[in-house]
Amino acid sequence: MITDGAARRLRASSAGARRVVGAATALLFLSGIVGVGSHSETAGRRHQLPRLAASIPLALVSPEQAAVDSEVSRLETFVAGVRGKPFVHEVPVELLAPDQFVARLHDDSSGDGPDPLAPLGLSGAGKGPTIRGHAPLDQVEGFYDVLWHRLVVKGVEITPAVRRVLVHELTHAWQDQHVGLGLRPESSDQAMAELSLVEGDAARVERRWVATLSAEDRAQASSPNDTNLDGVIPFGPAFPYVVGQVFVSRLVLAGGLSRLDGAFASPPMSTAQVLEPERYLRGDKPVTVARPDPDGSATDEDVLGELGVLAVLHQAPDVLDAYGMASAWAGDRYVTWTRHDGLPCIRDRIVATAPDQASVLRNGLATWAAWHGAASVVQEGPLGMVVTSCGSAHPPGPPGPAASPSATVRPAGVAPPVQLSPQYPTPMPRPSSASTYLPPPSTTTTRPPLICLQRCP
Repeated sequence: MITDGAARRLRASSAGARRVVGAATALLFLSGIVGVGSHSETAGRRHQLPRLAASIPLALVSPEQAAVDSEVSRLETFVAGVRGKPFVHEVPVELLAPDQFVARLHDDSSGDGPDPLAPLGLSGAGKGPTIRGHAPLDQVEGFYDVLWHRLVVKGVEITPAVRRVLVHELTHAWQDQHVGLGLRPESSDQAMAELSLVEGDAARVERRWVATLSAEDRAQASSPNDTNLDGVIPFGPAFPYVVGQVFVSRLVLAGGLSRLDGAFASPPMSTAQVLEPERYLRGDKPVTVARPDPDGSATDEDVLGELGVLAVLHQAPDVLDAYGMASAWAGDRYVTWTRHDGLPCIRDRIVATAPDQASVLRNGLATWAAWHGAASVVQEGPLGMVVTSCGSAHPPGPPGPAASPSATVRPAGVAPPVQLSPQYPTPMPRPSSASTYLPPPSTTTTRPPLICLQRCP
């Protein structure tokens, strides 16, 4: 994930408009969840930073440091083998005790302020799905510093769990050395898509390494926070790790490692391309949408993306096949403002891929708006629609069940879902019983179930 302070460095506000213009400075590894990455103005520079044991006389190298250096070299060889090219230079590694590691992270831990997506029900922890959630710092296990080209890992000795973190973060170092991490997203949705490429690649290599372990080492390498996220579409900080890994695997299947490496020069531009890799492979780019007018002074503008639309639809129990509806997304742009009575408002102009899909998506959003109680959906031409919402949701009655209702019960006026093409070459396991997820609706879609990493409404 991008820590809160780093996320602020990702954004520059001008005339009430937010644009993602830069990048953070550390790629983080989370316990059981690999977070989104970061990029800096210095990405791509080559520094020869020798490992400690190589920079001081052999007699002064402690046995512990020599063991660390030897293990890191071995893991570098594994990462290089999976990624197809050797490292340009060694990667320095620093092991820190847990308290020292957390103290290092605290320099970048302040918050971003109110969530502009609150009127859509996507506000912070415990209040609904989040598409830009931040994981607690105590779940971060390691990071790659792209400014100094070094790894920092929580742990005082080499264990299977530490090796797991090292493999993941060494993959980021490999990326920095070979394909660059100088990505420049223009929206939060594009940032999530680009980070899905970066983290999906590292997660893929990490998973290959875990597969080589004995059962005993695999158990030791696991984390108490691990959740089986195979076959789910997560919200929040796990999205780049889980769905990004599927996206990266599809690129490798389509054109090998060269196709994957080339994606860093032309990264995905939307979460729609990550959720549906064929869009990326076909070169389908998101539509540029004009910002709607606010009913006051604009406080923020950005792109919600297909992932955001999916998160919105997911909240209403009566919305069936949210996956098929959200896949109608072709582009959007939203604006936020504060109403005269102090309520936060948002207006999102959405464009669909085709008239029939636009009708499906409008019906789904209208059902969500009726559940929300303070939102509206207005048609805008054959492909467009405008969603407006002020204040928090006021759904009638108690919250609906976590699982979607029977596919035989469809709200009146809601068109049948658009049939989707399979996204995954092979079936994936269901999530563990500890996960909160929505099972796939009947046979209307081949997408996996949805999971809320934070408490669902």
